Amino acid sequence: MNHLSAEPLIRDEETADRTSTSRMLLILTAWLGTLLLSRLPQILLSELGVITAADWSLWWWIAMGAALFGLTFIWTALRPLRSYFLILTMIYVVTIPLSLLKQTSLWVSWFGPDTSWVAFFFGDRVGVVLMALGLAGILALLGQQRRNYFLAFGDVNAPAIGMRLPWKIAGPLIALLLTALFTAGILAMNPSLTLTVGRIIPLLPAVFVLALMNAFGEEMTYRAAPLSQLWQVVGKRQAIWM
Repeated sequence: MNHLSAEPLIRDEETADRTSTSRMLLILTAWLGTLLLSRLPQILLSELGVITAADWSLWWWIAMGAALFGLTFIWTALRPLRSYFLILTMIYVVTIPLSLLKQTSLWVSWFGPDTSWVAFFFGDRVGVVLMALGLAGILALLGQQRRNYFLAFGDVNAPAIGMRLPWKIAGPLIALLLTALFTAGILAMNPSLTLTVGRIIPLLPAVFVLALMNAFGEEMTYRAAPLSQLWQVVGKRQAIWM
């Protein structure tokens, strides 16, 4: 009788062990894939003298991403990471048509180095925004809704983890702090630079627009898109660290 009553407990423990092992495998594989698709291999091989930075090819990342994506079809335990590896790979893939676009005569005439600094930097940020929209389009084609990849208005009254403040207060405070730090850094690196109110105010509209474009483009490309495919697989904490 005792033997029979212990069987469900043993099965539950075995199931828990398998679940824990499966999750650990997913976390380790996600970390390995993230590092392989980062600049870490390029840096290590360059420092070791195996290759030079100029010899490194975009196709290495694409090939590695394709291999990781293909592995999720062969090793079914890694299937939950399929869309994550796909998005990481597509970050590199979408740079190819974008690079071709930037080489066109029309783009050069609008945003090339011979244009004003506003047009030049605007063109640079347009490229970042186009990358973000391209990834959002890929996620939409995968059947995901905008809120799934955080392309939606959040709750500004939600507490910021670790700050005990709502985001409507924590957000502006963080923005002011970062602005002060960046300004101090720029002045420290350029001691001869003098900033006056009369010089700053005319630049503020362009600076605001460029910062807004940069924030949307980079957050969508390098954070929202990959995180949306990862956090439910490995957990929020691990996903943020990656």
